[in-house]
Amino acid sequence: MVRKGHRGTPRPLHLYPSAMQQRDAMSIRMRKGLYHISQFDAEHNPTDEQLQELAEDVYKALTGVGFMYIKNHGIPADLLKRMESIGREFFSLPREEKEKCGFTKDGKFGYSGVATETHGGSADVKEVFDYEYWLPSRWPKSVKYFEETYTEMFREFTTLFMRVLEVMALSLNLERTFFTKLHNTFTKKTRTLLRILNYPKMPEDFKKSESQMRLGGHTDWGTVSFIAQDNVGGLQIKSLSGDWIDATPKDGCLLVLIGDLMQRWTSDTFQANPHRSMKLPCEPVDMRGGEKSRFSMVYFGNSDSDAMIGSIGDSKYEPINAGEYYEKLLTEAFGY
Repeated sequence: MVRKGHRGTPRPLHLYPSAMQQRDAMSIRMRKGLYHISQFDAEHNPTDEQLQELAEDVYKALTGVGFMYIKNHGIPADLLKRMESIGREFFSLPREEKEKCGFTKDGKFGYSGVATETHGGSADVKEVFDYEYWLPSRWPKSVKYFEETYTEMFREFTTLFMRVLEVMALSLNLERTFFTKLHNTFTKKTRTLLRILNYPKMPEDFKKSESQMRLGGHTDWGTVSFIAQDNVGGLQIKSLSGDWIDATPKDGCLLVLIGDLMQRWTSDTFQANPHRSMKLPCEPVDMRGGEKSRFSMVYFGNSDSDAMIGSIGDSKYEPINAGEYYEKLLTEAFGY
């Protein structure tokens, strides 16, 4: 199915002068704030024609900066609040309790503490809990409804993920199922992951460099990522001009990011821009002291592990096996 009024051929994947001018203009707009798509109704099942205008906006956003805000995303506000609540409760547990749920090298997912991951050359000053559908997780027993809420959240994000992939395909004049047919999250193995993050107050003896970030500059590995932020802020993205700008939290909105694999898949048409979290001098207060530390949630969408991912249009990149691609990156990052 192709959009009405088009011949069914993919959009040109070369950046002609007019497209370059559009990207420069987008970069200027980005200094004031991210591209904001105000309506993204995932609660219904619109036709391709109804999605056409939205697809145009998505194309402009993802070819310009690689990020966009979406509203009316269909994930219940109550669920997002419950997820943040149980996440904060978990991260407020004593360290020894959290480490009982620790990630293991034999494939059990769960908790990872401060300085266990590195981005941008420095150890990240954050702690996380990870969940993948196809791998076992070490769930905390002391936080009520943690597993139930977490898995419900994963399913809601997956539903939204499929809708966004459909709109992205239409924005390129491709079949609506072009991307989704290689994203079978619940029927085929995939490395899609839901992560919650906490940026705690650091002990006084923690050694940090002048350039230390909470989370160093990086791009995501997969196809599409979604970020839900609290109101503390601190996330920054790198504009096309090379400047770091604040990705200010917007009420009721999720932030959508393009990953490296999607950039490759679209022959660099959709951009995966670097992003990072705030410098250490902007310290949040430890939540056990009565105030909030920074909390966020990220859904890292990935394709089926057995999918062969080429590049549409001019075939800029050789096809790669998605599973081998992810495993290589994991080995390089974590040594397993």
